[in-house]
Amino acid sequence: MAKLLSLFPNQAFNPVERDEYNRLLSVSYQHTRDFILLHYVATERTDTPFWQYIQSLELPETLRHKMALLESSGSFFRYDDELFSVVSWLAVMHGQRRGPKGYNTVADGLSVSNLTQSLANMRGLISKTVTDMPPHQKFIDTYSGID
Repeated sequence: MAKLLSLFPNQAFNPVERDEYNRLLSVSYQHTRDFILLHYVATERTDTPFWQYIQSLELPETLRHKMALLESSGSFFRYDDELFSVVSWLAVMHGQRRGPKGYNTVADGLSVSNLTQSLANMRGLISKTVTDMPPHQKFIDTYSGID
């Protein structure tokens, strides 16, 4: 909506604004297509004709590129104001057992004490977040509208 409102046509129907809106929408659709397609193509399943067909699909270059970056060294980037976060992409990839075969060598420059402290900070933040969250059933009860 923000893109539409910022480029909303007036009576002049400026082709530059129209074309920019269409370009932005097309890019957004491509990112969404890639994210949804990832759920299917990253699987190891080949037990039915459907999954065999999925494995034979020609993947869009944009998806092949993202998967190759992650599988190469764990690198991952969001482009063009993508809807889905890096965490979402990584969750799907790791959930399908698709992880990096190598690592980003920037990690070699980190001291063991720096890395240990960073991991401890992350562990503490995750632990606090989990502690602060309601139990699953309480969350469902609160937001389902069922008494």
